[in-house]
Amino acid sequence: MVRGKILNHLRKVTDADDFLVNTKIDELDSELLAEACKTRLIGGPNRSDDENRESLSKWLEQTSIRPASKISAGGLHYNGNLARAALMCYHAVDGARDARSSSYLPRLLFQGQQQAPVVEEEEVVTRKRRSRRGK
Repeated sequence: MVRGKILNHLRKVTDADDFLVNTKIDELDSELLAEACKTRLIGGPNRSDDENRESLSKWLEQTSIRPASKISAGGLHYNGNLARAALMCYHAVDGARDARSSSYLPRLLFQGQQQAPVVEEEEVVTRKRRSRRGK
């Protein structure tokens, strides 16, 4: 059931990508651009139109334009569903990591954690001995 929903969504995105490749992205209004990016999990609520246009252009380059030229030149096989699913996962993580995201908990999960100071093994042994003597 879930697999069918995912494949159906990917099919809709593929059809929309085919349409967008032949459309000038610069001419899309803000609402259509936001919808196209939301469907592909690109960005978040506080991104500018320029950022969305750039991300959508990269998406189309990576999923439609470049693979089409490689396939026609070399007869290679291309799994568009796999590529789109992988890019959606990337954009979901990227959106959660973005400081402008409204989701605080996922941002915390993806933030780089501060490294604890490295403690030498000898120092650990010395600390254990001291703690035993104190008891």
